[in-house]
Amino acid sequence: MSMKRPVSTTKKIETITKDRFFYVNSDYKTVQIRLDDILYVTGMKDYVNFYLEDGRVVNCLLNMKTLEDMLPKPEFMRVHRSHIVHMPKVTLIDRARFKFGDVFIPISETAKIAVQDYVEEHTIQS
Repeated sequence: MSMKRPVSTTKKIETITKDRFFYVNSDYKTVQIRLDDILYVTGMKDYVNFYLEDGRVVNCLLNMKTLEDMLPKPEFMRVHRSHIVHMPKVTLIDRARFKFGDVFIPISETAKIAVQDYVEEHTIQS
């Protein structure tokens, strides 16, 4: 019988940030999620869906708060109660919504200033 040693949350965050991937359990399988492949994440109760660049959607039992704490900031930003966005993957913001293909993700009032600050830091103006 193997004994699991608990890994601290801080150590996990450092490892995920450095290695640029993590594993989740989905449909009785362990699936690798690469940070650079994530477009956005949606959550409902204790489940999240990872929407990936290759079109896959990976569903797993995990709550948004736990995930938010594990992802590097400000690269990943919680923009709504049920949405986390990979900010470098945002190519269009339209009327306080992010657009990914045909999907619009709303920006909540509480996240609006943080999103505006992030966009302002990455905007070139004449």
